[in-house]
Amino acid sequence: MNSFEHLLTLEERRHLQRQQLRDFIYWSAVLVVVVLVVVDFALNQVKKIETDRLVRSAQLELQAYTAFEAERLGNLAKEVVALSRDSTLLSYVTERDIQSRQTLETHWVGVAWFEARYSQISLLDPYGLEMVRVEYDAINNRAFAGSQLDYLGESYFVEDAASLEVGEVYFSRIDLAQGETIPQIVLRAITPVVDLSGQRDGLLVLSLRAEQMLGGFYQGLGSGFYSNAMVDDQGDYVIGSQAIPSESGLSDSLGMDHPLLWRSMQVLDSGSVKIPGGMVVFRNSSLGFSEHTRKRYLLSYISDATVEEATAYQRRVVLGGAAVFTLLAMGWFWYISGGLLQRTLRKRMLDVVSGVFESNEAICITDAEGRVEAVNGAFGRTTGYLPDEVIGRKISILNSGRHDEAFFASMWSSLKTQGFWKGEVMNRHKSGEVFPELLLISAVRGEKGEIVKYVSHYVDITEQKKQERELKLAAAAFETNVGVVVTDPSGSIQRVNGAFTRITGYSAEEVVGENPRMLQSGYHDATFYQQLWQAILDQGYWRGEVWNKRKNGDIYPEWITITAVRDEDGETLYFVSTFEDITRRKELEKELERLATTDSLTGLWNRRRFEQELRKELHYSQRYGGGFTFVIFDIDHFKQVNDSFGHDVGDEVIQRVADCASNMLRAVDSIGRWGGEEFVLLLPKSSEADALVICERLRLAIEHDETHPRITCSFGVSQFLEGTTEDDMIKRADQALYRAKESGRNCVCLAEAEEAVKNSN
Repeated sequence: MNSFEHLLTLEERRHLQRQQLRDFIYWSAVLVVVVLVVVDFALNQVKKIETDRLVRSAQLELQAYTAFEAERLGNLAKEVVALSRDSTLLSYVTERDIQSRQTLETHWVGVAWFEARYSQISLLDPYGLEMVRVEYDAINNRAFAGSQLDYLGESYFVEDAASLEVGEVYFSRIDLAQGETIPQIVLRAITPVVDLSGQRDGLLVLSLRAEQMLGGFYQGLGSGFYSNAMVDDQGDYVIGSQAIPSESGLSDSLGMDHPLLWRSMQVLDSGSVKIPGGMVVFRNSSLGFSEHTRKRYLLSYISDATVEEATAYQRRVVLGGAAVFTLLAMGWFWYISGGLLQRTLRKRMLDVVSGVFESNEAICITDAEGRVEAVNGAFGRTTGYLPDEVIGRKISILNSGRHDEAFFASMWSSLKTQGFWKGEVMNRHKSGEVFPELLLISAVRGEKGEIVKYVSHYVDITEQKKQERELKLAAAAFETNVGVVVTDPSGSIQRVNGAFTRITGYSAEEVVGENPRMLQSGYHDATFYQQLWQAILDQGYWRGEVWNKRKNGDIYPEWITITAVRDEDGETLYFVSTFEDITRRKELEKELERLATTDSLTGLWNRRRFEQELRKELHYSQRYGGGFTFVIFDIDHFKQVNDSFGHDVGDEVIQRVADCASNMLRAVDSIGRWGGEEFVLLLPKSSEADALVICERLRLAIEHDETHPRITCSFGVSQFLEGTTEDDMIKRADQALYRAKESGRNCVCLAEAEEAVKNSN
């Protein structure tokens, strides 16, 4: 509505609003009913028009295919008649001897192979017995004379062709033909055969491969909107038995699935019939040019879903248009129904403005041009101007110069279009001081809707602005890059900042009211948390490293400080926790540790790290027993490798040895690079014999590695003895290595042993 709604009592506003709502609901309901009726009619028309279009299109395609097929069958009939009058056939009919029969079979074999569409060519005598038969095997592309002749006198197609005139062609149903190869689906073309005297002397039967004829049905009807089928004169499907849906499940018989449709097809040459789920378009397509020809029917099925798909765009247009029209009309109804409240508000405003005028809020009334007509006492207290000093003057005397032209343009635009404006302004006191005010300007309109006055309410918000600045300062401190959690004394979370959400993944809505225990990872035991809270209670704070869990389940380290906030009596008001994610710091420390303890070329432990592990193993064995072995081995003649192939190849050789040794050691064993071409092994819980097996296996693997340049290694093994020191272990292993070198290299020597274990090769 507008800013003067508060001038009405609550009951008056509710009454006017209920009246407005009742009018709006009534006319909206009428509108919706009318729109629904119109939309339903329009959608039905769209569906009917599209269905008619698809039916006409299907009928035209069926008609075009029927004409196309008639032309094909006409040409075929001519070929059949011509073949029946061929001189080779007439010679056999006349002579009836073996030579003329062989000549005829040879001729027909050539015809069958060349045409490749006749599966059989047969000559029947007047009683239906096959006299000559030639078959074509399409799979192997060969034609041959049949040796097993059949009696076909009782076949329906022989009976149908019995009354054919000379030169007349009969086409049978499409059915199964049995030959000497596999059975085939065929269409038979039959014509009489006459002798030289012109007397009828049998039948010529050509069995055409059905796919040669029926393939055109799908090629001729290529629209994606239809499912095609063909039925014979008995109502049985020839092709497309799944094209038309059936409620009975008898998918082999259209006549049984859809009896009403079948009766219509028997009566009419073409047409369309509605069935459950769609529309069937049919056309009678008789085979051949004889009065005995059996009928067949071509069908195209148009499903309701197809129509729905074809009309989807039109339906969206209708529904979208109806929705837009309904919304616009309902908006107009709401606007019209709101006139009663507007008129009542305007009258009440003029009645009560004089009473409001003496309120504690500064009020100023100006004309349409902005000239002051009246102010109240509070206006003088707020601005410093007495009534006589401002009446007749433009209200712009309060302008501080802090707002640009765009600010005032937006204000006047809102007053003219919406009738009110509300916002903060910086005004100038009579003394020259600039101060903030909350300003509400309401436009008063005349009977014709024109603006006649403006009523302005001023509220000094200097103190409010000061408080807002303090709050912003506190909020800025709260919203740092460090996570902050504030809980009450019971541990219930009261507030968190944005950094908390970024670090933990939990939003404020998910954690407020919950206990910070929800972040615990299980890394720390109960004693840890008892000591933590005891420190807070005793000292007022605790600082340290804690491993917590994010919302996604990741466990991470954080450096946290928990502080108790107490009142003047020492009672705890809040606990404030500030923390930061130190995952990156931990990763850097770990990486520095790795760099300090790892050989850069091989990735193995360096000498410093290996000595640490050696000391640990010595301490463990001295305390608990068990024993271990220490091995030093190096690459034989490594200097020659560097001198002959260069240092790059030398580095590759060192890496190759490191990889080979790493892959062959046990999981408990350790390997390090001692320096240069020297490596060391630490083999826990192993004897000299165990070490010898391990070193021999490694030595042989390196020796038999065919990578160029080929190398060998020498090994010195030192066994842990009671009372031995780190230096002793290293010295004894080094001496054993020296003996291995002296023994010809490429061998393993045990410390203090008399003989080296030499290469078995």
